[in-house]
Amino acid sequence: MSQAGVKIDRNVLAGTIVENLINTLDLFNEHGLESFTREWRRHDLVSGHVVELQHEHEPVISGVARGIDAHGALLVERDGVTRGYHVGEVSLRLAQ
Repeated sequence: MSQAGVKIDRNVLAGTIVENLINTLDLFNEHGLESFTREWRRHDLVSGHVVELQHEHEPVISGVARGIDAHGALLVERDGVTRGYHVGEVSLRLAQ
């Protein structure tokens, strides 16, 4: 494989990915989500933006994304109240 102009051994690449995945899962098992929240916040492009969530048991929910809580729920602020969403399938769309 040489898409980037560098020859990459697929077996080495696959082994590296699996090794990193195992290390990440071990870290999660030891420390939970807390060990990932700082990195999450660094890459969270949604926080602070108006979002619309579609949840099967509620009408479309529109509010401001406020990151995630300690359990991984998406925090959405509406009318000054912040609520976490993490049950079922939630579709997230940045409001236009």
